[in-house]
Amino acid sequence: MEFSKENRIQHPQLGVISAPTSFPPDIHEVSDNTPPQEAIDEFQSEEFKIQSALSAGYSGGGERSLVKNQAISINEMPEALQPMLKASLSEVREKGYESASEEDIANITDIENNLMEGQSVIKNLSFEPSKIQDDIHETYRYEGYAYDSVTHNPDNSLPANSVRRLFRKMDSNGVLIIEESTLQNGHNSLVKEFVNSSVSDKEAMYSIRKSPSNKALSLLTWNGKEHSYTLYHYGDNTTKEELLIIANKLDSMNN
Repeated sequence: MEFSKENRIQHPQLGVISAPTSFPPDIHEVSDNTPPQEAIDEFQSEEFKIQSALSAGYSGGGERSLVKNQAISINEMPEALQPMLKASLSEVREKGYESASEEDIANITDIENNLMEGQSVIKNLSFEPSKIQDDIHETYRYEGYAYDSVTHNPDNSLPANSVRRLFRKMDSNGVLIIEESTLQNGHNSLVKEFVNSSVSDKEAMYSIRKSPSNKALSLLTWNGKEHSYTLYHYGDNTTKEELLIIANKLDSMNN
């Protein structure tokens, strides 16, 4: 859902509002693709981010919550978003899961077809990736990383703002994807009404996503100090409690 070229408010998953703010147009006029420092400072300033949120229709303090990556109530969001979110919330409470399209599920699971296989050093990333706890390798085998094809164009020379690392369970068909994004160049806020868990005392959202063909995955989302995280899991019956153990260790190592 786009409001303007300069400020795109997206909801890639139910209960999460992401607002990656693109660079001001004049940044791209620099011949060597290196943005001038004054443009970066303006883009990353709180005032610029607040004005971007206000222009998208946030109100009632919602714009400041968005900038601070804090949970936002549905009533603080743009009016155009509210009916959809309220209807989705009712569906989740009734069914116990989130309806998703086949394309939404494939956007996660198709990472297996686009992996930088076996590589531990992540290239062309705009931030330092989080450390992964050593004991995860007792249960999972690391297979590689990929970028989110929705938010990153591989033909673009600019570094990616998010990355997904894939781990395969050794004793089952289970797959764990650890996704993280930098919060420096945008916002990521949970919707208060969807918050149903916590990671290291930080608000978190756990949900199950199902497609019409009954393909399913579970996910756990929260914000750290500098990064937002989502753990995706599919292929077996890994529980919410197991994901929370992984999430809490990951968070405690990096925040």
